Amino acid sequence: MFYRQAFKTPLLGPVSVTMNFYAKNPRFDLDNIIKSCLDSGNGIAWKDDKQVKEIHAKLINDPDERTEIEILPY
Repeated sequence: MFYRQAFKTPLLGPVSVTMNFYAKNPRFDLDNIIKSCLDSGNGIAWKDDKQVKEIHAKLINDPDERTEIEILPY
């Protein structure tokens, strides 16, 4: 839903993605939530997640749960 609000058309070139995941008690695997966010951007933020050439990700203990994703041209 948030990808659709941020992107009118998918990006065409290579991209860099920074993801910060904030959770009260982070007990999940960071690699799994990264994959989920990349897959959900297919056809919306980018044509295919093969375009992602760089990833930065953090899992942060914080009572204000949220996910922040920044997508920039690579």
